[in-house]
Amino acid sequence: MTANLPGYVQLAGGTNSYTVPKLQGMGLLNDFGCQDHNPTSKIAGVAYGSYARVLLSPILDQLENKEVVNTDSQGNSRLETKPELLWEAVRLAYTLVSQIKSGRLR
Repeated sequence: MTANLPGYVQLAGGTNSYTVPKLQGMGLLNDFGCQDHNPTSKIAGVAYGSYARVLLSPILDQLENKEVVNTDSQGNSRLETKPELLWEAVRLAYTLVSQIKSGRLR
């Protein structure tokens, strides 16, 4: 990168399923899964904010629509009380995180 940044950058805002492949294709992202790091990479992470919420919203909608006996003190449903929904949410989150951290999560 030519910005001569003093440290690492975490990308946020406008990130989506194309972000990591694009960074990799441009040689801007370390391959955290192997020993050969790109010494010029200043990309330290990717924040998926609204993209992650879009992916997870169908699961949260299912949780909200189910009759759930276990609620918190405000009467809200808890994802932890529905293991099938919890693990689906974890699987979806993993699809994002594993793009960056695949070598560390296994």
